[in-house]
Amino acid sequence: MDRISILELYRTARNENKPLFGDPEDLATYDFMSAYLVKFNRLDRNFAKTHAHWCPLWNLNYESDKNGVYNAFREDVTDLIEKNSNEYQRLWDALVEASYDPIENYDKYDEIISNFGATRRTDNIGAGRRATAYGAQSRTNQYGAQSSSTNFGAVSTTLTKGSQIDSESIGQRQDSSTHYMQGFNSTNPNETNSDAASTGAQLNSKTSGARSDSESTAAHSDSQSIGQHSDTISEQAHTDTLTEDARVNTSAEDARQDKVEQHTHGNIGVTSAMDLINQEVALRIGTRFYDIIFNDIIKELCQLVDDCSVGALSICLNRKPKALREIASYGEFTMYVDENSGLYVVYEAGQVVPSFRYDEATGNLYIIDRAGFEIHLRYDAESGNLYREEEV
Repeated sequence: MDRISILELYRTARNENKPLFGDPEDLATYDFMSAYLVKFNRLDRNFAKTHAHWCPLWNLNYESDKNGVYNAFREDVTDLIEKNSNEYQRLWDALVEASYDPIENYDKYDEIISNFGATRRTDNIGAGRRATAYGAQSRTNQYGAQSSSTNFGAVSTTLTKGSQIDSESIGQRQDSSTHYMQGFNSTNPNETNSDAASTGAQLNSKTSGARSDSESTAAHSDSQSIGQHSDTISEQAHTDTLTEDARVNTSAEDARQDKVEQHTHGNIGVTSAMDLINQEVALRIGTRFYDIIFNDIIKELCQLVDDCSVGALSICLNRKPKALREIASYGEFTMYVDENSGLYVVYEAGQVVPSFRYDEATGNLYIIDRAGFEIHLRYDAESGNLYREEEV
């Protein structure tokens, strides 16, 4: 029966520019598929190269053509991702999203919570009386004899005045007066006589000669002396008294909760920093997130079909033991025979599985290396191992 291979499905998806593993709208609902949707062309291409001879289990035995197989495979992958979405999300968070220091192996967060109930404190303070007694005090200040002297020099003051002339000019003056008389029984006064006097113009002048006024103070000294003396200040004995009435002091605190967060991290010393780095490198090289999903797809939805024209040889992927040394540039693998179902190869998940050819005429088994050359494998009955013919 003809089968549609993964390689053929990849080519169909590439021609339509669609992801091989499902509808973009469905895949976008999962955070862990976001990176796949960005670079699905490269991831699908690598997957097709390493699984070119694998075929979907749901194949032409259930579908009428390649498009039917293609659509059914994408739906099956979507169902598988949905079924395992919780596990995939946790792996994504741990392998991709987690932020940590690879040389630390201890990271602890503590939250210490202390609850304090409401409190009320009352202090009863009785009446108080405090008396401070001071004895008699006397303070004496002694002053020695003091003498002060002020010397004043001679002082001479001279006021000089020049000659001075004072003059007064008086103009001509004329005075006149008229005298009237009136009888006791008359209403009209009668002029009796008039007097007139005249004074001529005159000039009055006074001259003072130049003079000088002088005042002198002889040099002298003022002295003041204070004899030796003392001052005494006395205070009588007395008592100061302070009285306080009885009182009550009350303080209250509400209930509260205190939180303290502690973050402890680093290397506890059991493993060296270099060993931690090596473990991180091994993790990143040996565990690639999308390889986990791809391996689940291969394990649950696909089968490896020999591309030779021989139907007697059956080969399957066994996810138990891993590979040994290199053979035919593929890496070492182990093969065993199941009497009921045929020949099996035990191979590391995610690695390229080599192609084989079985010659019915001779009964020989050949492995085809990456260069296309056939290498004859011989079974050694004594050891139960398969060898390359040229090694024997």
